[in-house]
Amino acid sequence: DPSRVEPRLVAGSENRGQVGFIGQSASVAKRAARPPAGSLTHIIAGHTHVIDSLIDPARREQRLSGVGRENALVKGEQVSAFLVAFDLDELRGVSPERIHSATLSLFVWDPSSRGRTRVDARVLTTAWDAAARWSGPKEGGRWAGGAFDPERDAAATVATTIVEPDAPGSDIADPPVEVVLDVTEAVRGWLAAPATNRGLALIPVADRSIDEGHFTRFQLYGSEEATGRLGPRLTLTVGRADR
Repeated sequence: DPSRVEPRLVAGSENRGQVGFIGQSASVAKRAARPPAGSLTHIIAGHTHVIDSLIDPARREQRLSGVGRENALVKGEQVSAFLVAFDLDELRGVSPERIHSATLSLFVWDPSSRGRTRVDARVLTTAWDAAARWSGPKEGGRWAGGAFDPERDAAATVATTIVEPDAPGSDIADPPVEVVLDVTEAVRGWLAAPATNRGLALIPVADRSIDEGHFTRFQLYGSEEATGRLGPRLTLTVGRADR
């Protein structure tokens, strides 16, 4: 089949050297347009290629990065956020036009006990690092608004998804639930202007048409997850270079 995606090398320390085909999740694959013939699938994952941090207004001075499991996104009177950025150095020289698709996968192991949650992905405009907290993006630094403010520290929403609550009679999701967001335009923008790659903020949003007014809380895996398979993952379909 000439449209078949060819094998690719997986990025990430846990998977370095592994070759094979890994497709998108079934729900996304059904919706995705057929990739160009000769495309490659490139996956960026693992703590050597990904930085992430939960930031929480209830723990505004506390550094919460480097946590493999307990990353709780809360939507209540206050809202937490999950920051994630991917090292795109291995794609240096790839033109934005060659990116056919880019999807962000997150893995939820502890869904909310009730209520669906709308989650927006917004492109960050303020630089941050592993010392990020709600009160500041790095040691000695300040967010644009003092404390983190999506309207001042991030651009418009590039993707939205819905995280479902627990199934009846369950508490922990085993296997974890994969949540997928299409971030193609964000990745193309970072390749066009690498200095703007400050990653994404995943932010729960109150939306009564979705959550029916419920406060929600769910937990997802970070890049330090022990097996190296369930942390944030960026999957790119890269078209063949013109000759």
